[in-house]
Amino acid sequence: MIIDNFIDQISQFLATIDVCNLLLVCSAWMQVLDVPHVWKYQLSQRDSSRLAFPSAVPMSHLTSSQLRVLLKCMRTLSAPEMSYNVIDQGVYQSSSDDFSQGLDKTLDNRKSTFWSSTGSENQNSSDLLVYRLINGLCIIKRISITPFRAFYQRGMRCYSPMEARVVIRISENDESSTTFSSPWCQITNRDEPFEFPLGEVTVFGEWLRVELRGRWSKQSSDNLYYVCLRNVSAFGVPIAVAPDNMVVQVLYDYISGKGFSSLSFLEFCRKTHYNMEKVTNMIDRGRERVKVIATCDRLIQESNVMLLIPEASQLRDTNEIRDHVVNALNEHGGTEDVMQYLAVMYHFLDVKFTEEESYFLATALIKVDEMIFFHDLVSKFRITFSERLGDIFLTSEKYYEAMVCYCGAVIPDKILSTCALLCSQPDNLTTLDVLIRACDDKPVVVAEMAAILQRKHHPYICCLFIMKAVEQLYIDLAAASDILGVRFASKQDLDELVNSQNLLFTSSATSSLETINFSISF
Repeated sequence: MIIDNFIDQISQFLATIDVCNLLLVCSAWMQVLDVPHVWKYQLSQRDSSRLAFPSAVPMSHLTSSQLRVLLKCMRTLSAPEMSYNVIDQGVYQSSSDDFSQGLDKTLDNRKSTFWSSTGSENQNSSDLLVYRLINGLCIIKRISITPFRAFYQRGMRCYSPMEARVVIRISENDESSTTFSSPWCQITNRDEPFEFPLGEVTVFGEWLRVELRGRWSKQSSDNLYYVCLRNVSAFGVPIAVAPDNMVVQVLYDYISGKGFSSLSFLEFCRKTHYNMEKVTNMIDRGRERVKVIATCDRLIQESNVMLLIPEASQLRDTNEIRDHVVNALNEHGGTEDVMQYLAVMYHFLDVKFTEEESYFLATALIKVDEMIFFHDLVSKFRITFSERLGDIFLTSEKYYEAMVCYCGAVIPDKILSTCALLCSQPDNLTTLDVLIRACDDKPVVVAEMAAILQRKHHPYICCLFIMKAVEQLYIDLAAASDILGVRFASKQDLDELVNSQNLLFTSSATSSLETINFSISF
């Protein structure tokens, strides 16, 4: 008896595979370990290879053999390929600013689309988004939201909530059917995914509620607070894909017993198994993706770049695989391995470099000051533009290349700033004028551009810019006086300042610098 108790207690510190191995040692150990409470304990523990069974679901009525089946199912559902966005559709939004900014925009996985609340004078306003999960009932592994950053607005404000939490329910409007509720989490005002802590429990349900509280940012045009989300994701797996119906049966017994569903078991199975072909295809693609990534990782360890290219490019979601490869190469062998890989890709595949590949390529080209090759890639449409790509050129004072990237990524705020940095000669101010003409808040933009011109170029450039801004009626003389720090009684006073600075400019060494010619297409 003492030995039996000792073995029983030891089993609590063992992984499931070790418990299974002990069962094979002898029939006496099997008699001690192959009992319901041992398997229940194993089911309640979550590790890297297995999800824990939902703690809310009672298992006291299950036999050892049934518990072993559940354990096997939970291990299968934990596999990496058994995870994709299980949100089926958005069903409710507490508010929406515009038809084109509805709840469905959080599911299209595009950087330029988003859901927006209506504006409010109250910074502590609350919002609610409700989503239905695919195939009736899902096990959820992680949930994230991504706030939206308005690249098209001056200042590129991010419209994040101050706090957020997620709630999972079996029934949409029945609060008692809640299977999980996260704590309220502080959200920083940045356009980066925020993943909610799900803890060690296994979350399951049919409805996802995203509750938002507080708003960080005001929109300058109407001085109202808004919250905007670019993406909402819930990664998991429908219970119907479990290799045995035992999971479905146990969860159905729990749900129907609580009164959360009036469906018969047959109707419940039909609901959870709806459109299984689509689900199966997604899982098959996930398995293939895991297999390809494993092969790529092996080839990286072997430094076999020639075989790596076709392997990384064979799937439909090839960009994701290629981004993984280029980051793995950088960790394995540094810049040299990455550049060898990109060189082979350039010569053997007529494809556009991904955002990650474009960034690594630009980093290497900046180090050797090889901008001609970069311009050639741009002309052949083989570069994927991004703000991050423009920033690395800007930091390296490659202003023309930064401008090209910001234009390609359509980031007006940084297009203007970079244009001002390029205006070392009077002729270049024409392009800056064209850009400002398209802005709504012209006085603010003129003041910001003047600050850059004053900091980076000869005083004549800034004075000439201000004179043109006054002539175009972007600002008045009072604003010009404030910007330049000189009192102008009339337009003639401003003209005289410009003429005097022109004399200094033409006689200075800066006049011998080669003019930078550039153009922008809109």
